[in-house]
This record gives sequence, structure tokens and C-alpha cells, in this order.
Amino acid sequence: MHNLHRSAIAGLAIAVLALCLPTMPATGAMRSPVTAKGWHLVQTISEGSSFVSLQDLVALSPKDAWVVGSYGSSPRSHALTARWNGRSWSKVRVADSQVKAIDVVAMSSRGDTWAFGYGANGQYLLNWTGRTWSVQRATGASNILVSAAIVFNRHDVWIFGSNLVPGYGSYAVHFNGHAWKAMPIPGISAEGFPVAAAAATSPRSIWVASNEYPATSRILHWNGRWSVAALPSRVAHMRYLEFAGLASAPSGSVWASGWQNGPSDPGGFAPVLLQLHRSTWRYLPVGPCYGCQTAFVAPDGGGGAWAQTNQSFVLHFRGDRWHKVRAPNMNDLTHIPGTTSMWGFSLAGQIYAYGSAGT
Repeated sequence: MHNLHRSAIAGLAIAVLALCLPTMPATGAMRSPVTAKGWHLVQTISEGSSFVSLQDLVALSPKDAWVVGSYGSSPRSHALTARWNGRSWSKVRVADSQVKAIDVVAMSSRGDTWAFGYGANGQYLLNWTGRTWSVQRATGASNILVSAAIVFNRHDVWIFGSNLVPGYGSYAVHFNGHAWKAMPIPGISAEGFPVAAAAATSPRSIWVASNEYPATSRILHWNGRWSVAALPSRVAHMRYLEFAGLASAPSGSVWASGWQNGPSDPGGFAPVLLQLHRSTWRYLPVGPCYGCQTAFVAPDGGGGAWAQTNQSFVLHFRGDRWHKVRAPNMNDLTHIPGTTSMWGFSLAGQIYAYGSAGT
């Protein structure tokens, strides 16, 4: 999600800042136009003349979704969040001015919502109370880059990312409702193995992707302990491979996306897309797609998946093969549970939809 700062996490101290964070008044509501079937623009989120940068979007249902990011230029940027209520997107203010930007947002199936951002004083963890954002400052995590989060419930939250000092390394912590605990990932906790993405099918089945560039990147699995997943031979020893996305479907299927970067590839990039099918990872060739980077992937609600590209199209996996579908240039894609509709967004503030989303 992608669509993704660090330190010694052991003994991560959380200082809770009890703040009242009001929602924007009704005049801040952003109405959505009538939708079409294909990918189309629903709304542009703006903040006066300030530059808007969207970073992540999550959906719980056709009537509940969040998008996060920032507006303004550093060092005077501000966190931005907006919520979809089934009719319109409305901005929700983060009153703590120390939170400069939000990179990741995640929800449980019951709507418990967490967001993860940063500011001049380090990393911030935000929890939606139903009325406001409560803010916690991760006082020991000033050099953390959060790339992914998984929320099962308010007593079971995972954060993944990268340690930036003295070099990129993995970052994984778990919240049990009372305290955060470091969860080292054997084999990738040293420099050179940042966690790029994460997804889960249950609390006992979590998948993470880590990158060691230019050496072989890998996918790991948590079922109470960490293990390295067996990938298809085409991918298992692939050099210059970078994973960027992982996404799970209610069926138990998991999708992975990334690309191979190397001078031997036409256009410099070659897409790499995988599916976990019946406990086995399989490689899903795209066909000619010169220069394609497939950074993010999401299930489509019908047994297939959508994959974002850096081209003027997205990829839709149906009928056991990928199809190119013309679409705007989007940064990430999100499936709307219980439907075959999708949300997408660009970094510059545009929110797109596919199917009935946005109506």
C-alpha cells in the first residue's frame, strides 16, 4: 500500500498525546460525480494552493474508506486524511501540528483504523477513536520508514518497514493492546534487507517481502515463527528483483508484485507478478510490457487481481492471464471488500474508481 524510518526497536517507548482532533465542518465535504464502469476520476483532494501528496488508501466497505498523505512543502507540511462515507470524501484534520505526513493507513475487518506518519520529532502512530485521531509518538523510532501495517483488531497490530541508520534493515513490531514489542525477522534484520510490503490472511498467516538489491529478494511467512517462502525457480534466484506490493484476498490467495531492474531488460524494467495458490507461489507472466514496473497489486473481488504499472494502463488478471486495461497513471490500487469495485489514487491528489465505487 504502497503501495512504503527505523532504529533499534527493542524497548520502543510510546508516549501517548491525548489530543482532541476535530473533523472538518460540512463545508469541507467533497462531492463525487456520477461514475462510469471503467477507471475514472472521482475526486481531486485539494488544500488551497498547497501541494497535495497522497500515500495510501484503505477500504472497509463501499461506505467506508480512508486516504492519507500530506499537503504543503517540507518543513511546513501537514498531515492529511480524508474519509469516504458512501456519498462523499471529507477531510479530517489531524490537530497535532507535529505530524507532518502520513505514509500508511490500515483497518481491521471491524473498522479499527491506524495510521503511521512522521514529523520533526520522529515517527507518530495515530488511532481513529470514531470521532478523532488520537496520537502516539514513537519516541525511540526517529529513523523509521514504515512501509506496511496490518490491523487484525485493536489488540493485534503489526508495523513493518526499514531501519535507515546506519543502513537499511528490517523493522517489525507488534502491538498486543498494551505494549509494542520488536519482532526480529531472522535473516533480514541486518542491513540490506528492508521490508517493502506485508499482507495477511489471518493472525497466524502473515507474509512480508524484503529486498536485498542487487542480490535476491525474498518473501517470508509468519505462522508463529518466520520462514523463507519457496518461490518459483524463475524468481527464486533472480538478481535485481525489487518487490513493492503484497495483497491478500478473503479466499486465502496472496498476490505479490515488483519488477526486475537490469540493463539486459528492454526499457530497463520487467514486471514480476506472483500468486500464492493452494500454498504454492506461482509466477504469472505478463507478456510484452517493455519498461513496466508493477509496484502495487490488489485482489479484484472475483478471484483475480489488478496490478498498477508505470504506463498508461493497469493489468487485470482474469481468465488465468493478464489483460492490459487503459487507465490513468495511478500510484496504488485498493479493493473494496464485498464488491468487484476498486479505488485508486495518484500522488498529486486524484482519487479514481472502477466499477460502482464513488456512486
